[in-house]
Amino acid sequence: MGCAPSRKRSDEAESAGALVPYEGGSSPARASHSSSPSSRRSPKKKKQRRANETSPLNSTTPPELLIPLYRQALGEKQTYLGEDHPDTLYAMNALAIVLHKDSQYNEAEALYREVLEKRVAVLGNSHVDTVATMNNLASLLHKRNDGADLIPDEVRKVHLQQAETLYRACIKTCRAAHGELHVSTIHGKNNLASLLWETNRPGEAEPLFREVLASSRKAHGNEHALVLSAASNLAVFLERRGRHREAEPLFREVLASRTKVLGATHPRSLYIVNVLANLYSDMADHDNAVKYSWQALEGRRSSLGVSHPVTLSSYNDYANCLHAAKRYEEAEPWYMEALVGRSRELGNSHPQTADSHYNYAQLKYELGDMTTAADNYMDAYRAYAICKGYNHPETQDALEKAERSRRRIGLDAKHSMAFDASMAMMLDQMPSPRDDDDDQGEAELPPVSPPSAAAAGSAENLAPAPDHPQEELTTPKMQGALPPLPPQAAGGGGGGRARANTTIV
Repeated sequence: MGCAPSRKRSDEAESAGALVPYEGGSSPARASHSSSPSSRRSPKKKKQRRANETSPLNSTTPPELLIPLYRQALGEKQTYLGEDHPDTLYAMNALAIVLHKDSQYNEAEALYREVLEKRVAVLGNSHVDTVATMNNLASLLHKRNDGADLIPDEVRKVHLQQAETLYRACIKTCRAAHGELHVSTIHGKNNLASLLWETNRPGEAEPLFREVLASSRKAHGNEHALVLSAASNLAVFLERRGRHREAEPLFREVLASRTKVLGATHPRSLYIVNVLANLYSDMADHDNAVKYSWQALEGRRSSLGVSHPVTLSSYNDYANCLHAAKRYEEAEPWYMEALVGRSRELGNSHPQTADSHYNYAQLKYELGDMTTAADNYMDAYRAYAICKGYNHPETQDALEKAERSRRRIGLDAKHSMAFDASMAMMLDQMPSPRDDDDDQGEAELPPVSPPSAAAAGSAENLAPAPDHPQEELTTPKMQGALPPLPPQAAGGGGGGRARANTTIV
């Protein structure tokens, strides 16, 4: 009896963008700029430009290079202005942001809490800077379990409860100050909806996702980036809930608008093309799945190059669509393209390389080539053991399938293991590396994710809060759309486990 299909899609996400930073306003610490006699900008535009230029959110410099500079700036403010001066608190919040972006969560959390306490005391609960710090702390508590910074489930539960309380406070304050249609209120609802979904409360999350979309349409029309992101997030929610027919028209709406505004070969347009391919594959509409997956692959090869990680993900997903359509001989060379490219570009122990070994092994098993299947299942097993841990379900699943394949040819998989039990225990204690996100988009609302195993009772990533914190400035700056949903969790398309390119912005 053959293995049930369990093809792994690519953990590809568009930008898991931050909350939209504020423009303008009350934060006092700004870089000084000499005024040019020829400058004809209005004072308001100058102020906004200074805020954006000095915001750690807008810097393209790696956070590890910014941290010493922000530490120095904070030290100078504390020395010359005092611990509670508004400029000192601004510098402290800026340092917390870059630490947050660098995944130094413990120190960032301590700084956020100190800033929040002092701003509540000095400015009050409803001040825009206080609300921004609430959001920063909430997003950190929401996201800090991602990647290598794994924490116990009971601590994670407390963090999520605290994040929910802070998100609700942010929404209440923004609604009172700006109204239901203001972008800060919309972003706050998106954050809360993503958290509710992650904590296995889809019945509470869905109305919020629909409110976000309705408010965005009412405020901005049908083709604004914020509206398209809201439609994408709702579509992903519906798709992950198995409601493919409801999700399809929303995805098509997003694709039509992005194609019109950005062009058919823009990465964000191609991203939705790939999402639709995976959706049709899940619906067993194999002709459309292959058609859209090929369109995404061709566009990415021409715009990004044949070795770009996103292109390699498209190789994998196109092979998945052919595999699901039982076009095995056509699928094999594309699986090999993805496997060889990922081994070369990402390394043999990267999770995506492990996925490619697993997918190729699955194909060879179904074709009856048990020797090649067993070898690739074992390669997947070894890679998963390194990057996910010996006891991770995917690691054990790959080992079980390797043993099944070897039994078909009279061998014992355990006799060919590359490490013994003591090595396995050591690997299991190693932190899991953070999967690289193939970010393609502009900053938007935070992502939402399906419930994780830890929250229910696991994603590049199942935590849905913003990847980067929010800077405090005065009125929200429209930089695009809502943030994307994270990649699909275990289960879903293709039967068995599948990780899809369905994270949406």
